[in-house]
Amino acid sequence: MACALCHYPYFTKEEKKIIIVDAAVPNPFDDFKDKTTIPDQRVVSLTFSSARFLREMGVWDLLNKDRIGEIRQMQVWEAGGKGHMKFNDNPETKLLGYTIENKHLIAALHHRLKELGNCELEFPQKITNFSVEPNSWARLTLEKKGDITARLAIGSDGPNSIVKKKAGIPSWGWSSDQFGIVCTIKTSYPTRTAWQRFMTTGPIAILPLWDEYCSIVWSCEPSLHEHLMKLPEEEFVNELNNALSRNSFLDTPNFVFNRADFEHPPVVLQICNKRMSFPLRFQQANRYVDNRVALIGDAAHNVHPLAGQGLNLGLTDAAILANTIVKNLKAGLDIGDVNLLQDYEYKAKVINYAFMGIMESLKRSYEANDFDPFIFARNISTAILNNLNPVKSFIVQFANGYLFHPEKYEWKESRKF
Repeated sequence: MACALCHYPYFTKEEKKIIIVDAAVPNPFDDFKDKTTIPDQRVVSLTFSSARFLREMGVWDLLNKDRIGEIRQMQVWEAGGKGHMKFNDNPETKLLGYTIENKHLIAALHHRLKELGNCELEFPQKITNFSVEPNSWARLTLEKKGDITARLAIGSDGPNSIVKKKAGIPSWGWSSDQFGIVCTIKTSYPTRTAWQRFMTTGPIAILPLWDEYCSIVWSCEPSLHEHLMKLPEEEFVNELNNALSRNSFLDTPNFVFNRADFEHPPVVLQICNKRMSFPLRFQQANRYVDNRVALIGDAAHNVHPLAGQGLNLGLTDAAILANTIVKNLKAGLDIGDVNLLQDYEYKAKVINYAFMGIMESLKRSYEANDFDPFIFARNISTAILNNLNPVKSFIVQFANGYLFHPEKYEWKESRKF
C-alpha cells in the first residue's frame, strides 16, 4: 500500500507524509540473495495480477528469482472418489502463478521503500491507542514515539487489528473448525505442480518452491491437528504420504479425453523445519471504511487458504485503495472523508464476498461425505469439468485476478504529468 503511494509526487522525500508502523522487524534483504538457507514455513502464492502490481512498483525485479517457485500446473483430487481436475495442459509453455516466502516479499518491499526514500518506517513499534475525534484527524499513540496524527489511518494489521477494534468496526464470520499446519518439505523430485487433495478432515496442499523444496498446508480438524503436531518427524512424513497416496473409498469413473491425466504427487522425503499451525476461519469486517479509517488485507477479511488467495486479495485491496486515494488527491479532496472512501469499500467488498462465497461452497461440498450418491455425483461432475478446457481457462483467469484487479494504477498514470 505504502509502496504504491510513494510513487505519487504528492508524497515527497522532503516532507514524509507516509508512516508505516509495524510491531515486527523485517528480515535483512541480503538474507534472500542466494539459496543457501532453507525456505521459510510461511509461503504465499502470487497471481499474475499480484505480480504485475509488484512489477509496476519496482519490487518484482528486486526479488531473487531463484527463490521464487513457479506453478505450471495444478491438480485437485479427493479421497472420496477418483474424479480429478488438472489445470494447464501445456506446462512447458504456460505459467499459472508463483510461490514465494512471505519474509522474502516483505524484505523486498522494505528495500524498495528505502530506495524511494519518502516513507518513514517505524519498527519495532506498537500502537497503544487509536482514536478519531469528530471534525479532527486520526490520532495514534505509539509505544516509543508518542502521538501522531493522520488524515487517513489504514489498518492492515491482521484479523485482530487494533485499528479496526479502536475504530469500533465489528466483524462477522465463523470458525472453520480446522487448523492449518505449515512446514517446508523435501520431495523425491523437483515439481512445478501445485497438488491439492481434499480429505474427509480437510484439504492438503503442496506448493512448489525450488529444487526439491515444497511447502505444505495441511488443513485438518482439531483432534487430527493435535495428533499430527505431536508426531515425530518421520511419523508425520509417513502420515502425509499415506494421506496423499491412499486409495479413494469409492470407485467412481474417471474419464479423460484430453491431456489432463491423473498424476501421483512426488513422495515426501523429509520435513525441513519446525511445523507451525494456526486456526482457520472465515471473517469479514462489517465495514471496510470509517471516518479517517480504511481496512485492507486480513484486517478486512479472512478466507480459507485452500485456494491460496489470501495475500492476493489483500494486494488487490491495496491497489484499489491506492487508486481511490490518488484520485481524491488529484481532485484536491480530503482523503480521509468516509464518503469518498466508499468507492474503495464497494469495489473491494464485491470481490471479497464473491471469493468468500466460492471458497466456503467449495469447502463444504468436499466436507459432505456422509451420502455416497452425493460423493459419486461430485466426482462425476469433477471428471466432466476436467475435460472442459474453456471452463478451466475461465477459472484460471478468475483466480489470477484478470476480471477484477485494477487495469491501471492512478499513481503510475500520474507520473506522466
